Amino acid sequence: RSSYSYLEYAGAKLSAGMRCCSAGSGCVCLQEQATSSQQTSKAAAVERLKHNLQQYGGLSRLGKLVAEAAGDAVSASHQVHLLLLVLENATFTCQENGRALVQLQVSAAAKGQLTTAELQPFPAVLVQVTEQLLTDIDSTDSRQALHVCLSVLMNLSHQNPEGGAIISKAGGLGVAADTINRLLGPVQQCHQALCQQVLQHLELVSVALGLLINLVSGEPAHSRQLAGAPAAAACQEAEHEGLIPLLCNVMSAIGQLLEDAHERQHDSDEYDATGSPTVGATADSYSRAMCNGSQHEVNRSEGGNGGLSSNSAGEASIIQVYCGMLLGFLVRDCADLAVTVPQLLDGGSMEPVLGAVERCLAFYVSTGAITDHTRQTLEELLQHLNSLSASTAS
Repeated sequence: RSSYSYLEYAGAKLSAGMRCCSAGSGCVCLQEQATSSQQTSKAAAVERLKHNLQQYGGLSRLGKLVAEAAGDAVSASHQVHLLLLVLENATFTCQENGRALVQLQVSAAAKGQLTTAELQPFPAVLVQVTEQLLTDIDSTDSRQALHVCLSVLMNLSHQNPEGGAIISKAGGLGVAADTINRLLGPVQQCHQALCQQVLQHLELVSVALGLLINLVSGEPAHSRQLAGAPAAAACQEAEHEGLIPLLCNVMSAIGQLLEDAHERQHDSDEYDATGSPTVGATADSYSRAMCNGSQHEVNRSEGGNGGLSSNSAGEASIIQVYCGMLLGFLVRDCADLAVTVPQLLDGGSMEPVLGAVERCLAFYVSTGAITDHTRQTLEELLQHLNSLSASTAS
């Protein structure tokens, strides 16, 4: 058995290194205090550690340990969290390690069974682990393990068609959608309450959305599967109306509160005498949110009305952007949603979705945190959505 204290240490070292020197899908980390040479040195050390994990069998051993715990992931949630913490960081912006884990075959016994099952792809076992942890989402240990589990699945599906296919076949689309439904539903709640839910569950919701975006962006069949998937039984009992109405409601709720926050800030020190944002005000709050999704709060100091603080507004806007991107890909691949989605959004048009994709592309291009493949994908999506909006208007 591996020492979990050592695994926790290794995961922390990897995580700390990448916070200082890496930028990837859904996260941009800027360290103004570090010099360029320090960043380069840390980046090289992190890449060596990632390479060594694969070369000396660390990745496969960690994957097999996760599979051993898959028989009862809830009871072993703390160990699962530590194991996956290492794998999350080892696969972050590292396609080589991601491919190795996608191709890894492991055996996992079902809960209550003594014999191990046939060999399965590691991502499929990881989906099974996610399903178990989701049933115990109120537990701190299970919640932490669920977060890193979804993060690893997101890494394994990033620009990896084989990984995306395995994850989807194993039920990954439904698990990620169920996570969002459980955390943010039901659809009919008021905008303020929904935004508070978004901020409370910011990190889990963002990785679940990131996983879904990865799965549908490169495979239209996954979009159609997700669009046609019924809500899970637990969500149906809680009067959830499905993922797409919820995504639209989240976009509208955050859009309304961002407008309110903008109006309240109009006379604050982030605005000059003409009412224009001072240089860097908007970008800084957005960058802080991208770098650290764990610092979020609803500001209740302004008349007790539950308005968003500047930092919280930036964080909420990230979820709005992710929802918009996911809806954009779904509309691209499912013709009937081109009518349904605008009807569910404020204003009755695709403008909120277009705006979300445009903001995402502009932000990542401006920071250099985007691959050529992702840039091309987003540009093609924008072109499709603009053509769709133009044809609808005419």
